[in-house]
Amino acid sequence: MHLKEVFKRLHPHRLHAQIALLGALLLAGVIAVHTWYTIGDQVTLGSMTLENQAQALSKNIATASAALIVTRRYSEIEELLTRTAEFPDVLRVQVSEPNGRLLADVVSADTGPPQPFFNTSPITPPESRAAHIDHQGDYLVIWQPIEAGGLLGWVRIEYSLRFLLEVRNRIFRDGVIIGLVSILISVILFLVFLRRPMRTIVKATNFASKLDELRGKQIEIDTGTYEVEQLGQALNHVSMRLREQESAIKATSKRLQAVLRHAIDGILTTDEHGTIESVNPAAERMFQYFADELIGRNFNVLVPDLVLGTNDAQDGDPLPSTPSGELRLECEVTAYRKDKTSFPMIVGISEMMLENRRLFVSIVRDITERRHLDQMKSDFIASVSHELRTPLTSIHGSLNLMASGEVEGITNEAKNLIELAYKNSGRLVRLINDIVDFEKIESGRMDFNMQVVELAPIVRQAIVPLVEYARNHNVEFIFEKTVKNGKVIVDAEQLGKVITNLLVNAVRLSPANDQVNIEVARKNSMLRFSVTDHGPGIPDEIRKYIFEKFVQVDTTDIRYKAGAGLGLSIAKAIVDRFGGVVDYYSVPHLKTTFFVDLPEVDEG
Repeated sequence: MHLKEVFKRLHPHRLHAQIALLGALLLAGVIAVHTWYTIGDQVTLGSMTLENQAQALSKNIATASAALIVTRRYSEIEELLTRTAEFPDVLRVQVSEPNGRLLADVVSADTGPPQPFFNTSPITPPESRAAHIDHQGDYLVIWQPIEAGGLLGWVRIEYSLRFLLEVRNRIFRDGVIIGLVSILISVILFLVFLRRPMRTIVKATNFASKLDELRGKQIEIDTGTYEVEQLGQALNHVSMRLREQESAIKATSKRLQAVLRHAIDGILTTDEHGTIESVNPAAERMFQYFADELIGRNFNVLVPDLVLGTNDAQDGDPLPSTPSGELRLECEVTAYRKDKTSFPMIVGISEMMLENRRLFVSIVRDITERRHLDQMKSDFIASVSHELRTPLTSIHGSLNLMASGEVEGITNEAKNLIELAYKNSGRLVRLINDIVDFEKIESGRMDFNMQVVELAPIVRQAIVPLVEYARNHNVEFIFEKTVKNGKVIVDAEQLGKVITNLLVNAVRLSPANDQVNIEVARKNSMLRFSVTDHGPGIPDEIRKYIFEKFVQVDTTDIRYKAGAGLGLSIAKAIVDRFGGVVDYYSVPHLKTTFFVDLPEVDEG
């Protein structure tokens, strides 16, 4: 046989194979894209649901632990964590103090019930006091602050992502198998199609003689039954794999539905205009509505003060996107039940994209009990503070008489001890007074005698009694600049407390043989009192917490720890009542300037 004849016989089969391969690749590509998006959708939905479940669980533990920490019932914390560790996918639950020292640590083992883990090593909480989620390999770490008027500690939960990883791997494996089987099926289909018996009828009158020979003739291509049998078996295999994949997806869906049904916090989903699309049983119990009564209504039916949109999806203004493209909001609001009774509630709103739709997941919690706990704590602090103030004042006064030499028969050694006791009792008196003042401001029971006064004289009056204090620290006050007839509407006594607090802090943080600069000036229709020291400065990471109560700069410098952490929070509360602003700017190891801006009064 000539070589030319061989190529003529091979050419049609080679063309069939190329077409079959091209079709197989196209079909395999479609299946690969479908599998990839299926994995992405399932893992994203499962991960978001698991994160919401973990956040809700950590918040519940934090709320329960707050009451136990305040009342020092530490043994009950361990019992609470042991019950929590029985939840599916929970690996470990820890409760620590704000500095990371563990109060309870429970590990959930796969082979047995959860057991307390006696670990004495402290953990390292996040720098931020907000809730924090961290993905670490095949598990999830949730940090939740325990707060009751201040930071009491942290809840740390380790959540297993093993189930999500198994689902993703199973879907990926099935997709690969289906892709390979699809290539085989497509090759067989295309070969069968291209090799099937076919009739070619050519009708033409002016073709060349070789085309005339083909007119009316049938070109047959032999085919057997083996390919059809293989095709049936392959289709059966693909059908079984698809059925298994569908079962896995249904199992995942049931698992997520079970999580939503048994969540302690209420969970609602809304569209970008605030229309409610789903409600879990906890939300039904909280608002006393059935799910079908809420679905289709606007979120402002439950929380009128938090408008996510309007009932009209055409005209409703959706919530704006954040610069990062993802909205996260948490705030305290007043919510209303079906019977129109109100209750305090925390709502956390997270944005998600699902099937090219912008949706919001709202996790809500009734904080009536927490408000009651806060009130009990405030009443307790107020009661104790008032009960301590009278005996401490007497002790401080008596020690003052003894330290000043008014009492005879005291040796030098005893006098030194009395002076030390006098100084410390003075610190206790100031601390009790600060606590009482702050409690009055928070509860709205502090009286303010608002009058039009000139600012500069109030500053000078505050400086005079502190000159000796500054001299003892080898620090000098420099009143650099002032303005004439700069008047404001304030309570002069309360403003004096603010100025005194800022001056004392500046002296305490100044190096020896240095000076504190004081200034009163006009700034954009405001009167500004400012005090500048040349101490160590304030780190940038502490800025958002500096005016909160009981907050101190975490440093080895003992001068930062001399106070109780209430002065700046009291100063801010007082200045807020005056309609002013208290703030600062700092250059580490160079200078720090605290300033108070108050609206200037024009009496002309």
